[in-house]
Amino acid sequence: MLTNGIKLIILDYDLTLIDNIIDFYDSFNETLREYCVETVSYIDFYNRFMRDDLKSILPKFIDSESFWIKMRSKLCSSKSINYVDEYTRFFLYNTRLMNMKNVIVSGKYCHKQYIVNDLIANNIIDYIDDIFTFLDLDLLNGVEEELFDKSWLLKYVLNKYGVEPFETVFIGDYYMDYVSCLKTGVFFIGLARSDYRYSVFRKHGVRYIARDFREVFLYLIDLINEKTSYFTQY
Repeated sequence: MLTNGIKLIILDYDLTLIDNIIDFYDSFNETLREYCVETVSYIDFYNRFMRDDLKSILPKFIDSESFWIKMRSKLCSSKSINYVDEYTRFFLYNTRLMNMKNVIVSGKYCHKQYIVNDLIANNIIDYIDDIFTFLDLDLLNGVEEELFDKSWLLKYVLNKYGVEPFETVFIGDYYMDYVSCLKTGVFFIGLARSDYRYSVFRKHGVRYIARDFREVFLYLIDLINEKTSYFTQY
């Protein structure tokens, strides 16, 4: 099957490839405890998370950037049973058949082996070619221009695999994933599993938004068939 020039799929990990919202909740509360701040209920956390409004929970004496950096280092070891749905498996299986590379670029600050363990547990390790986290960003002397900016890592992956931005599609659930793509010229598909996330993407100008990996795959097929103009996302 021809890919019409698309050679590389870059995948965010948490809440994109893997549904691990419980890990985020636990890590958020664990970080709050370090600041001696009262923890929050799951319902409150979930609603604010989906609206991208968790920062409103933080007291004024907490530097939000320092908080998120602490929190993402606590996401390494999963405390819940992660779940990969059938559409995600379908997507990974078919991109492999189409001879595309699948590379994970994660906002976790941890060793990639933690992700490898999850992939093995979910029986999808054979569909993933490479993994990078924000720990790799430090190890490679990379630059995070703003919090959760992945543009340096995206450029590194493009260079490592010898592909151009227009040969690459990035799938992520967070608006900073989109910002990272704008900086690098990589085509972005937003994954919004809730109406809140969908509206946040729209607010930030994301044009291509999927509800699940079935819809992601349909966008990918449109790209292959040249029904979606690369430049229209900008």
